[in-house]
Formats: sequence, C-alpha cells, structure tokens
Amino acid sequence: MEIVSGKKQRGRITVMYGPHGVGKTTFAVQYPEALVLDVEDGCADLDVDRTPVLKTYDELIDALKWVYADGAKRYKTIILDSIDHAELLMHRKICQDASVESLADIEWGKGKSRALKKFGDLLHMLSLIRDEHGVDIVVIAHDAIERVEDPETASYDRHVPKTIIRDASSLLCEWADEVLYAHHNVRVKTEKGAFGRETNKALSRSERMLRTTYKPSVIAKNRLEMEEVIPFSYEEYDKYRSKVYA
Repeated sequence: MEIVSGKKQRGRITVMYGPHGVGKTTFAVQYPEALVLDVEDGCADLDVDRTPVLKTYDELIDALKWVYADGAKRYKTIILDSIDHAELLMHRKICQDASVESLADIEWGKGKSRALKKFGDLLHMLSLIRDEHGVDIVVIAHDAIERVEDPETASYDRHVPKTIIRDASSLLCEWADEVLYAHHNVRVKTEKGAFGRETNKALSRSERMLRTTYKPSVIAKNRLEMEEVIPFSYEEYDKYRSKVYA
C-alpha cells in the first residue's frame, strides 16, 4: 500500500449561507475565474460567467457533466447558486418520474430516502469536479432557523443552511471543508417602558460579518485557522484562503 504524507493540495469546498440580500453571490463571484451554475437566476446583475438559468434537474445534471468533461478546464472556481433551489429541482424530478404530486405520495415513505440519495449524488458530482480539475467549489445556500432539542440543556434555535429536507442540511455541512455564515451585525438597544416593561429595539444592520466557527446558535466550521468572526469581505477571507495556495 502506498502511504502519502504531508498536506494534499486540492481545491476547497465551501458552503456560504445567510439571509436574503446579504451579498452571498456577490462575495462568491470574487473567487478567481468563477463560473456560476445558475439555478436561482440571482446573478444577472453581476459581471461573471454563468450558465443559462437551469430550470430542471436534467438541465442541472447536463451542466455538471459539461463542467466535468470540459468546462472546469477553463475556470478555477465553480459556484452552485443555490443548493436549496437545486434540491427543489431534484424533488420535482423524483415526483415526475413517480407520477405523484409530492414526495409524501411515494409508497412506503420512500420519497425522502430517494431525495437524500439524489442530494448525495449531487454533492458527489461536485466532489468529482473538484478532485479531477483542482477547482474550488462554492455552494450558496439560504438561511434557516431550526429548533434544537438538547437533552442536557433547554431547547434553543440555531442558524443552519436551508434545505427542504432537514437531513440534507447535515449532509451538506459534513461534506464541506468550510461552512460560513454571512449576516448583518444587528445592534440592539433595550428600552424601558411603562410599568418597567423592557423592549428591544434594533438600531443598525449596516455592518456585515462572516462567522466561521461553530457556536450553539450558528452552524459554521473552517479548516483555515480563521478567526471566529471576520468582516464579510472577500479580501479579508482571502487572507486565510490564500495560505493554502502559498
């Protein structure tokens, strides 16, 4: 058996998620020589190479096959925008093939398992593109808040990448090298009203931040030795990313 030692140079897989309008796609297209697999039709105003809007799952798969065979030779970064819209196309394809209206209509409860398998297959195709061509993969997702029932403490809410099936979000996060949460830094002021009643008032949402490490309220991770929170700026992020390619 051949033993390999030292760091392995390869492209990185990054999941970038956050609320609508925070600038996820604008951030992602600053990666070098980027191509957007345009599922959401959210980059029309950006100066970036992109596919036509992919409106069906078959169109998405055809685009991935083209990227694997030829397209990735021309680019250094492949961006999927966005994963939750791609997941919706998967579900429509499964329902179409099964001649049903929804996954719940598939017999024996197999709709969810079929959807998760297709989701895993999509991630595998993206991994093959990264491994074959050495490109970076950036997957954009929206923000969702899920309830966590923890037997050791009180229940709490946390931010996670949005997927239609909850287990798909966990699969996505396990697969990625980095999971980064972009958000507005909301400043809150507590005001006292009548009868000592307190209310919280948001003062500002202008400052945008990027959370890079896990905390109970946010799913995030990185393997780049990043600070826990950095400004939401590609230049700031690239200080860490570029060390991998030094």
